[in-house]
Amino acid sequence: MLVACFFCIGAGAFSYLGFRKDTVGIHRIKPSAISQPAYVVLPEQAFTPADPKNSPSYQNIVQFKYYIDSLSKTAEGRRIVDSLSSRYPGVFDSLKLIDKVIGLP
Repeated sequence: MLVACFFCIGAGAFSYLGFRKDTVGIHRIKPSAISQPAYVVLPEQAFTPADPKNSPSYQNIVQFKYYIDSLSKTAEGRRIVDSLSSRYPGVFDSLKLIDKVIGLP
C-alpha cells in the first residue's frame, strides 16, 4: 500500500512538472537560425564544367584511336584489331560514341 501511494505521488509530481508551461529553473532551448555551409552550390550560381578535351583520359583515347587507325593499314594490324574486337566487343562502339559526343580529331 505504501509503495502504491509513493508511486502515485511521484507520478503526479512528474506529470505536474512535465505539463506546466512556466517551469522554474529550467531554461528552454531557443532555436537558432540555420546557417548554410560554405561548400553548398546554389542553383543560381553558374556551373561551367571543364573542357573534356584537356583531360589526360581524353588524350589517352585519342592516342588509342590513332594506334587502331595505324594498325588497320596492314594485314597483321587488321588481325590484331579483329582480335581486340572479338575480345572486347564494345570498345569500338564506345570510340564511335565518344567521337559523336565529344568529337575526336
